[in-house]
Amino acid sequence: MLRRLNALLLFILLLIALLAPYLIWQSRHNQPLRVLIVDKTVPDEHYREHRGLIWLLNYYKLYEVRPLEAAFDYVGYRPGGLLNPIADGRRYQLIYLADTAGVYEADGKLRYGGMEMLEWEALRGRLEPSATLIAEFNSFAPPTGRAVRFQMSEFLGLSWSGWLGCYYQNLAKVPLNLQNNYRKYEDKIWDFKGAGMVLNHEDGQILVLELGKDLRAKGLETRFSSANQERYGFKNTIIYSGCFDIVAAGTGTTTEAFYQFSLSERAEAVLSGLGIPKRFPAVIRYQGQGYQSYYFAGNYAYSPRFLPSYQLSGISSLYQVLPWASDQVDSFFWKFYLPLMRKILSEM
Repeated sequence: MLRRLNALLLFILLLIALLAPYLIWQSRHNQPLRVLIVDKTVPDEHYREHRGLIWLLNYYKLYEVRPLEAAFDYVGYRPGGLLNPIADGRRYQLIYLADTAGVYEADGKLRYGGMEMLEWEALRGRLEPSATLIAEFNSFAPPTGRAVRFQMSEFLGLSWSGWLGCYYQNLAKVPLNLQNNYRKYEDKIWDFKGAGMVLNHEDGQILVLELGKDLRAKGLETRFSSANQERYGFKNTIIYSGCFDIVAAGTGTTTEAFYQFSLSERAEAVLSGLGIPKRFPAVIRYQGQGYQSYYFAGNYAYSPRFLPSYQLSGISSLYQVLPWASDQVDSFFWKFYLPLMRKILSEM
């Protein structure tokens, strides 16, 4: 009899332990946040460019009436060719530019994308006084035109070098337009294999850094500045293995985090000759007149391959300590992006 009672008690305790994260999340009240998400790079129904952001907002219960849905709660491009323009006249506490690079045809031609001047002016008009605008790569690089890019860069307190980059697990699968530009500028056949990084300038110039030969890390070493490690609660260096742009912080800005290339001596000399810095901003904060902005020089809201239920309080802490050595995208999302956004949102 006593053994059965002990077994029953153990079962009840285990059940409570399993249900506790869900019950705690359900018991918390949502904190209304008027947020507008812009994403023009939605080629399919995975919504990976903004799905991680949607998860994060739901996890912290930062929504007005109901949890947000990746398929509906954004403006930009919808799978199947439908456009979802900025139509309402509401003002927002947070505007988040996830990606405006757009969607391309199989032959590399742009189907839809880029930021238009009228759109940018409309977005600026949607910001409440003292609101926050967060922009990620690629928000103002091509296909966005130069005039709009200048306005956006000035608003964000930065300047763009013209260089973009991306880490690839297999250089043989680099987009055809980059391979064609390489043939054009270098007069060589694209025969790269294995992992590496490709840097391309807006003028068409291409630079390839092969892992092991030129590149010593599987991406960019990323670290919060010493003054911000306590602020964001992350002191280590982490590898960012996505796409990025090389920008410079303007007057009156704060560089919250930095990227750094890990290169061979030969590769360092090549980059130096092209005017590409070894260390450059990853996150820039700017206090404008009546607003605050952040620029993330990478695809930070890009969703991990698997996202647990956001209705489990404390699940983010568990994912931050799990060994993500096999997937750097997941590791960066949980260990760097999540604490970064948590701090930004807590201060709004």
